[in-house]
Amino acid sequence: FDPAEARDLLGLAVGADVLTPRLDPDAPSGPPLTTPAADTPHDPIPLDDGTTTAYPWCPIWPAGWPPAVDSGDDARPWARSVLVSPLGNTAILAHHTASDAYALAFAGTANADNIAEDLASFMVPAGEVDIEQKVLGAPTLHYRSSATYVASIPDPTMPPQPAVQSPRVHFGFRVALESLSGDFTEADLPHMPDGPTRTLADLFAEVGRERIDLYLTGHSLGAPLASLCMAWLTNTTIPGVSFETMKCYTFASPKTGNDA
Repeated sequence: FDPAEARDLLGLAVGADVLTPRLDPDAPSGPPLTTPAADTPHDPIPLDDGTTTAYPWCPIWPAGWPPAVDSGDDARPWARSVLVSPLGNTAILAHHTASDAYALAFAGTANADNIAEDLASFMVPAGEVDIEQKVLGAPTLHYRSSATYVASIPDPTMPPQPAVQSPRVHFGFRVALESLSGDFTEADLPHMPDGPTRTLADLFAEVGRERIDLYLTGHSLGAPLASLCMAWLTNTTIPGVSFETMKCYTFASPKTGNDA
């Protein structure tokens, strides 16, 4: 734990959390993030459509963290560094020029789909899943995914001695992350029939680096997404990209899975 790192990562997490939701028409609207501007106009808050805005009341986005991917568009500098999933989950990839490290910040709850993710709190296996589940009185959903968040899963037919828990994760948080990673094969869910058009793997590939030092962060709903993403990256191969180091800072995180 490093206090300076934590301060910067908290700023990134809060910045992601207060994104003005311009791409999601169902997201709740709050007061516009306009004036007064902060004293550091060179580090304005990124918006989910790739543009930026002045600070609403005090500096939030930490200095020295520009977009990770060059958009080629001065009016929308963050256009290639922000992902918004079909469910309205948002992730921002920034680059710390001084240390040559990257940070992936996940936004918290922003719309009705995100609330449904929070409430879908039943635990599912941390490896491949093929689920049929009735949730909150809604029609039965079907969800199939080959993603894994652990290196190995105990064989349930051969319980070890002493018995150990099988790793399980919060279903809604898993769906939220996979709405950004696209790492599922079937999802009978509203608003997500086909998955994202651009994924986390695409975002990392566009950085153009073979080796990346990565921080992950998030607040509230974004916190378990950061934790799950770190587990996913540990157990997933992205062609042409490897992660030299990964470090996760989460804030006000709900429980992501069981103790296994």
